Amino acid sequence: MPDILLSYAHEDRESVRPIINLLENEGWDVWWDRDIDPGIKWERALEQALMQTKAVFVVWTPNSKNSKWVHKEADIGISKNGFVQVTLGDDSLPEKYAAYQALDLSRWSGRSDISEIASLLRRLSKLV
Repeated sequence: MPDILLSYAHEDRESVRPIINLLENEGWDVWWDRDIDPGIKWERALEQALMQTKAVFVVWTPNSKNSKWVHKEADIGISKNGFVQVTLGDDSLPEKYAAYQALDLSRWSGRSDISEIASLLRRLSKLV
């Protein structure tokens, strides 16, 4: 069972790798679409992961704002009370999610010892 499902736009894959590394270094099992084996129906694998995960971690970028899948995953995270969101490259949020606190990681250097990352990890620890 994944602790955290990472929701992002495929075009941003390289940008989210440092986030995945951070979460995995904390010892959490992070599910993202790279975990789907070839030949598996990806939509079913995603639905199963969404049902099992404790937290949905959404990475908002200009690309992900236009993804119906990222919006769907964010909605499921909210309904499960397991929603966490960050922004990369564009600090604005889709209007529907603007009421939820977000962390801007657009200038994040990858260090885990800064206050914003500590806040993020605290929130995730409460969820998982």
